[in-house]
Amino acid sequence: FSLTIPDVTVDVETSNNIVQSHLLLRAQNNRGMLRPYAEGLLGFNYLFTETSVKDEGDIDNEEIASTTNFDDFTSSYGFGGGLMIRLHEIEPNLDGESNSRPATILLDMRIRYLFGGQAEYLRKGDIQRDGEEILINPISSTTDLMTINVGVVFAF
Repeated sequence: FSLTIPDVTVDVETSNNIVQSHLLLRAQNNRGMLRPYAEGLLGFNYLFTETSVKDEGDIDNEEIASTTNFDDFTSSYGFGGGLMIRLHEIEPNLDGESNSRPATILLDMRIRYLFGGQAEYLRKGDIQRDGEEILINPISSTTDLMTINVGVVFAF
């Protein structure tokens, strides 16, 4: 925990993170076995590096302290497309309701490409110690990102 208290040990974790938030516009057919779609996105990326100190002996690994070492914020926009495949459909129990629709389970396969603005961020090894001084060496680049997702959708 401290150089002056060598017999107290803790876990120190440093993580590099990205949080994204986007408005989404999607065009999709909501009927049929195969449901292709196209989408456009507009939003932002928040990149940050955080270091936390956790109690080593605690089963819950309780956090003692944390700090954000470095962060940056940038815009993001992009496009994507995908295909939903109907796996199962459960007909509603019609008890006089004329607008009931079936519950559907779908397999969703999607790809997105997001163009991110210029941002500074840290990678593994960009935080160094020189005696008691801490040196932070951020890099700068665009934050473009391609994602491929496969999931299950429950529509009701």
